[in-house]
Amino acid sequence: MKTRFLGKDKLEVSAIGLGCMGFTQSYPPYPDRKGAIETICKAVDLDVTFFDTAEVYSYGKNEDFIRNKPTGWARVYNSLSKEK
Repeated sequence: MKTRFLGKDKLEVSAIGLGCMGFTQSYPPYPDRKGAIETICKAVDLDVTFFDTAEVYSYGKNEDFIRNKPTGWARVYNSLSKEK
């Protein structure tokens, strides 16, 4: 996966990101919790490290999906830590 540097701190993220707004608002039908987490897991398996989300989407529900242990942040953090 190609990467890009984001912002003044040059955070390295995947060039392709996963937009998460559709998990809980704006684009029905919404996936259930299991479906959202499976989508995030697949993105992580494909080396996605950029997840576009905001607390305003259903009062933080999307962040809950990403924070879920088998998904997003824990797996991304572990894969980035191994690279160093």
